[in-house]
Amino acid sequence: MKRLLGVWCVLGLMGATAFAAIPIQQSSFEKKNRYIDHGVFIGGYDRGVQSLAAIRENFDRDSKVERVVLDVTPPGAVLHPGRPGFFHVSVQKNPRRVLVDLQNVRQGKNSEEKIKKIFEKSKYFSAPKVYSDARTGNLTLEFPMKEPAKVEVFELAGVDQPGRIVIDVKGF
Repeated sequence: MKRLLGVWCVLGLMGATAFAAIPIQQSSFEKKNRYIDHGVFIGGYDRGVQSLAAIRENFDRDSKVERVVLDVTPPGAVLHPGRPGFFHVSVQKNPRRVLVDLQNVRQGKNSEEKIKKIFEKSKYFSAPKVYSDARTGNLTLEFPMKEPAKVEVFELAGVDQPGRIVIDVKGF
């Protein structure tokens, strides 16, 4: 009886652990309409020191998708790389937000005030926050969400283009 009880306890713990797993997806190189309401997207590769060259935001009223594009490039580069450096995008339910961790990326000319101004009229995001870690050289962007939404992340690469991380957001 004790052995049977032990087996059930172990199976119960394994089930609870599997149930609590966070979905992790490799970002694709094109839009695939793989939206998630929580989980993680990872992508990029080792590019060395980079800079956040630009942030763009656009809302398409027809598709009801808000798009955020992060341009990442080596500082002072004349020819841009095709892919961004390592990144990790976490979509969280509580608190409702999207966290973008950029490895070895400097803030560049994008002050927190400038980034907040870009998102003033955003449908899904409230005032973003920027965290720069001087010790590791990593940059984190926090995008608090106004309402529940689904997120898709993918990379865009092109010759003589900055590495681009694209975040598409749409409501349920």
